[in-house]
Amino acid sequence: MMRDMGLDANLYDLYAKNFYAVGFEHEKGCRYSTVTSFETWEHFVNPAEEINLFFELNPKYIIISTGLYESQKDDWSYLTPVSGRHVFFYSLKARQIIAQKFGYYLLNMGSFSIFSQSKLSFVQTELLKIACSKKSIALELLFKLINKNKTLLPSDRNLALTRIVEFNEIGKINWP
Repeated sequence: MMRDMGLDANLYDLYAKNFYAVGFEHEKGCRYSTVTSFETWEHFVNPAEEINLFFELNPKYIIISTGLYESQKDDWSYLTPVSGRHVFFYSLKARQIIAQKFGYYLLNMGSFSIFSQSKLSFVQTELLKIACSKKSIALELLFKLINKNKTLLPSDRNLALTRIVEFNEIGKINWP
Protein backbone atom coordinates (compact mmCIF):
# COMPACT_ATOMS: atom_id res chain seq x y z
CA MET A 1 0.00 0.00 0.00
CA MET A 2 2.91 2.35 0.65
CA ARG A 3 4.19 1.78 -2.89
CA ASP A 4 0.67 2.37 -4.21
CA MET A 5 0.83 5.80 -2.56
CA GLY A 6 4.17 6.62 -4.18
CA LEU A 7 6.56 5.69 -1.38
CA ASP A 8 9.56 3.63 -2.43
CA ALA A 9 9.05 1.03 0.30
CA ASN A 10 10.48 -2.45 0.82
CA LEU A 11 9.43 -5.26 3.14
CA TYR A 12 11.48 -6.92 5.85
CA ASP A 13 9.85 -9.47 8.10
CA LEU A 14 11.67 -12.35 9.74
CA TYR A 15 8.50 -14.25 10.57
CA ALA A 16 5.78 -13.68 7.96
CA LYS A 17 5.69 -14.93 4.38
CA ASN A 18 5.65 -12.10 1.85
CA PHE A 19 2.47 -12.20 -0.21
CA TYR A 20 1.90 -8.53 -0.99
CA ALA A 21 5.32 -7.01 -1.71
CA VAL A 22 6.85 -9.77 -3.80
CA GLY A 23 9.99 -8.49 -5.48
CA PHE A 24 10.33 -5.60 -3.03
CA GLU A 25 11.98 -7.32 -0.11
CA HIS A 26 14.77 -5.71 1.92
CA GLU A 27 18.21 -6.59 0.63
CA LYS A 28 21.24 -6.60 2.88
CA GLY A 29 23.20 -3.37 2.54
CA CYS A 30 20.21 -1.25 1.51
CA ARG A 31 19.83 2.10 3.25
CA TYR A 32 16.51 3.69 4.13
CA SER A 33 15.54 7.16 5.22
CA THR A 34 12.64 5.80 7.28
CA VAL A 35 11.91 2.42 8.82
CA THR A 36 8.42 1.66 10.16
CA SER A 37 7.19 -1.03 12.49
CA PHE A 38 3.53 -1.14 13.43
CA GLU A 39 2.27 -3.38 16.23
CA THR A 40 5.33 -5.65 16.24
CA TRP A 41 7.70 -4.63 19.04
CA GLU A 42 5.40 -6.13 21.67
CA HIS A 43 5.93 -9.54 20.02
CA PHE A 44 9.74 -9.54 20.24
CA VAL A 45 11.04 -12.45 22.28
CA ASN A 46 14.58 -11.02 22.28
CA PRO A 47 13.87 -7.28 22.12
CA ALA A 48 17.48 -6.13 22.53
CA GLU A 49 18.57 -8.15 19.49
CA GLU A 50 15.48 -7.43 17.39
CA ILE A 51 15.43 -3.69 18.09
CA ASN A 52 19.12 -3.55 17.22
CA LEU A 53 18.23 -4.73 13.68
CA PHE A 54 16.25 -1.51 13.15
CA PHE A 55 19.03 0.78 14.26
CA GLU A 56 21.70 -1.18 12.33
CA LEU A 57 20.02 0.12 9.17
CA ASN A 58 20.96 3.64 10.33
CA PRO A 59 17.77 5.31 9.04
CA LYS A 60 17.05 8.97 9.60
CA TYR A 61 13.73 7.99 11.24
CA ILE A 62 12.26 4.90 12.88
CA ILE A 63 8.51 5.05 13.43
CA ILE A 64 6.90 2.45 15.66
CA SER A 65 3.52 1.84 17.19
CA THR A 66 2.99 -0.38 20.17
CA GLY A 67 0.98 0.07 23.34
CA LEU A 68 2.63 2.33 25.87
CA TYR A 69 3.01 0.64 29.23
CA GLU A 70 1.99 3.02 32.01
CA SER A 71 1.38 0.64 34.93
CA GLN A 72 -1.95 -0.55 33.53
CA LYS A 73 -4.04 -3.00 35.48
CA ASP A 74 -4.68 -6.66 34.63
CA ASP A 75 -7.49 -5.70 32.24
CA TRP A 76 -5.12 -3.88 29.82
CA SER A 77 -5.97 -5.17 26.33
CA TYR A 78 -2.32 -6.01 25.63
CA LEU A 79 -2.31 -8.42 28.59
CA THR A 80 -5.52 -10.31 27.89
CA PRO A 81 -5.37 -13.69 26.17
CA VAL A 82 -7.39 -12.25 23.28
CA SER A 83 -4.54 -9.88 22.35
CA GLY A 84 -2.29 -12.67 21.11
CA ARG A 85 1.34 -13.14 21.84
CA HIS A 86 2.29 -9.85 23.46
CA VAL A 87 5.41 -10.73 25.38
CA PHE A 88 7.23 -7.43 25.92
CA PHE A 89 5.98 -3.97 26.82
CA TYR A 90 7.64 -0.55 26.61
CA SER A 91 7.24 2.34 28.99
CA LEU A 92 8.14 5.89 28.02
CA LYS A 93 11.35 5.50 30.03
CA ALA A 94 12.24 2.34 28.07
CA ARG A 95 11.74 4.17 24.77
CA GLN A 96 13.93 7.03 26.02
CA ILE A 97 16.66 4.55 26.97
CA ILE A 98 16.46 2.93 23.53
CA ALA A 99 16.74 6.33 21.81
CA GLN A 100 19.69 7.33 23.99
CA LYS A 101 21.48 4.00 23.46
CA PHE A 102 21.45 4.45 19.70
CA GLY A 103 22.01 8.21 19.66
CA TYR A 104 18.51 9.12 18.44
CA TYR A 105 16.01 11.72 19.61
CA LEU A 106 12.59 10.49 20.70
CA LEU A 107 9.21 12.02 19.98
CA ASN A 108 6.59 9.99 21.82
CA MET A 109 2.87 10.35 21.12
CA GLY A 110 1.16 7.64 23.13
CA SER A 111 1.43 4.37 21.25
CA PHE A 112 3.42 6.06 18.44
CA SER A 113 7.11 6.84 18.80
CA ILE A 114 9.46 8.46 16.31
CA PHE A 115 13.17 7.96 16.76
CA SER A 116 15.07 10.55 14.72
CA GLN A 117 18.76 11.13 14.13
CA SER A 118 18.31 14.88 14.46
CA LYS A 119 16.03 16.86 16.70
CA LEU A 120 12.68 17.59 15.07
CA SER A 121 11.71 21.23 14.73
CA PHE A 122 8.85 22.70 16.71
CA VAL A 123 6.69 22.81 13.55
CA GLN A 124 7.48 19.18 12.66
CA THR A 125 6.70 18.08 16.20
CA GLU A 126 3.39 19.94 16.34
CA LEU A 127 2.28 18.66 12.90
CA LEU A 128 3.05 15.11 13.94
CA LYS A 129 1.18 15.52 17.23
CA ILE A 130 -1.87 16.84 15.36
CA ALA A 131 -1.65 14.04 12.81
CA CYS A 132 -1.48 11.37 15.48
CA SER A 133 -4.24 12.83 17.62
CA LYS A 134 -6.76 13.29 14.82
CA LYS A 135 -6.05 9.88 13.31
CA SER A 136 -6.66 9.12 9.65
CA ILE A 137 -7.92 12.47 8.35
CA ALA A 138 -4.95 14.43 9.66
CA LEU A 139 -2.51 11.68 8.68
CA GLU A 140 -3.94 11.62 5.17
CA LEU A 141 -3.63 15.40 4.87
CA LEU A 142 -0.08 15.34 6.21
CA PHE A 143 0.84 12.55 3.80
CA LYS A 144 -0.55 14.53 0.87
CA LEU A 145 1.47 17.58 1.91
CA ILE A 146 4.67 15.59 2.23
CA ASN A 147 4.35 13.06 -0.59
CA LYS A 148 5.23 14.43 -4.01
CA ASN A 149 5.35 11.11 -5.87
CA LYS A 150 2.59 9.46 -7.80
CA THR A 151 1.83 5.78 -7.44
CA LEU A 152 4.65 3.37 -8.18
CA LEU A 153 2.24 0.76 -9.59
CA PRO A 154 3.17 1.27 -13.28
CA SER A 155 6.94 1.13 -12.62
CA ASP A 156 6.50 -1.83 -10.25
CA ARG A 157 4.49 -3.67 -12.93
CA ASN A 158 7.21 -3.02 -15.50
CA LEU A 159 9.89 -4.21 -13.10
CA ALA A 160 7.93 -7.41 -12.42
CA LEU A 161 7.47 -8.08 -16.15
CA THR A 162 11.18 -7.49 -16.76
CA ARG A 163 12.13 -9.95 -14.05
CA ILE A 164 9.76 -12.56 -15.40
CA VAL A 165 10.64 -12.21 -19.08
CA GLU A 166 14.30 -11.17 -19.17
CA PHE A 167 15.60 -13.00 -16.14
CA ASN A 168 13.31 -16.02 -16.47
CA GLU A 169 12.25 -15.74 -12.82
CA ILE A 170 8.84 -17.31 -13.36
CA GLY A 171 9.52 -20.16 -10.95
CA LYS A 172 11.68 -18.08 -8.61
CA ILE A 173 9.18 -15.42 -7.64
CA ASN A 174 6.32 -16.63 -5.47
CA TRP A 175 3.49 -14.53 -6.84
CA PRO A 176 0.42 -14.62 -4.61
